Amino acid sequence: MIGVLADDYTGAAEIAGIGLRYGLRVAYQVALEPVESVDLLIIATDLRTLPGDAAVAECEAFTGKLAGLGPEIIYKKTDSALRGNVLVELEAMLRTLNVSRALLLPANPGLGRTIRDGHYFLNGVRLDRTAFFKDPDYRHRNSEVLGMLGESDGTATRYLRLEDADLAAGVNVGETLREEDLTRWVELLDEATLPAGGSEFFAHILRARGHREIHSRNRFEEELGRTLYVCGSASQYSRAAIERAKAGGATVCEIPDELFSGRGNRSLALEKWAGQIFGRLKEENTVAVAINRPLKSEATAPGKLARDTAEVVEKVLQSSEGLAALRIEGGATFSAIAHRLGFKTFFPIREYAPGVVGMRVGGLGGLSVTVKPGSYPWPEGSWFARFAENAGVGRD
Repeated sequence: MIGVLADDYTGAAEIAGIGLRYGLRVAYQVALEPVESVDLLIIATDLRTLPGDAAVAECEAFTGKLAGLGPEIIYKKTDSALRGNVLVELEAMLRTLNVSRALLLPANPGLGRTIRDGHYFLNGVRLDRTAFFKDPDYRHRNSEVLGMLGESDGTATRYLRLEDADLAAGVNVGETLREEDLTRWVELLDEATLPAGGSEFFAHILRARGHREIHSRNRFEEELGRTLYVCGSASQYSRAAIERAKAGGATVCEIPDELFSGRGNRSLALEKWAGQIFGRLKEENTVAVAINRPLKSEATAPGKLARDTAEVVEKVLQSSEGLAALRIEGGATFSAIAHRLGFKTFFPIREYAPGVVGMRVGGLGGLSVTVKPGSYPWPEGSWFARFAENAGVGRD
């Protein structure tokens, strides 16, 4: 078995999709519990958004439990743009696993994300000159990868080119200009080295271990029965997609004003929202739930909105008999829903696009859950995409 510790939920789904592509039996968990007959076990966490000390403690705990299962190899999935607590998490894993070094390859050259001369580039443009610079989650103010990682009193960080690649104790960041570079970096891995980074590095590790790509991505097909789309992202991208779908005739139940602003009675507002959603589901097979507003104050902080959304989904599931599928946009929303509903294990079954994966909830009679990053479009063939096409706009 291969074990993966991911720092967010959509990154974990991306790894799950790769596992399916390579013919592996995959389990996706948000809390470790016994699971049998899997080739790839992925632990999805909220490490990226936690304060540093909390991220370290949780990373150590998950790493110890995962190592206790005896995997052949453990991989640390990080954000490709090094957002979050990457360095301290790697330090925590090195200590827990009692290994001396990590090889960190966050670049995804197949997606235009490369590392050259010590700097990170997106489609040939230095990262600090792209839209990432405006992303509130992108805390770095330069594109120099060691600067993006930060400094540590206890762990050395090094930038390596392939021609002088000699892994040393600490965190080694490898220059990556093309996909072939990933294959060459994989050759340097040994039992004393923790592999970490993006999805493409993980895929090359699978290839080096003898796995071959046997499945292509699946065309999206909606489930029979009632389906609830949950659009938890408040990004401009998500709001524009929702407006296109509404223009095409989609039913979208948006968060009530009093719940969004935080000024009204929360319990009553949640009941009002859940009642609206349930009422529409009785009339139609598929309905979307959405925030669809820009964030303006602490009352509309992403964490609060994710919790409100998770609670209204719980109320709808309790009231709506025969709900067959959840389609969830955004890792934070997926995390909140999974924890609210007590979902611990998912079994990925289909990859529709990188990071867009369909799963079955373990122990819940086959409820289907599809997760998608907030900045990705819904796949062709989905209810959401069809309504956008009805509006005469089509996909971005």
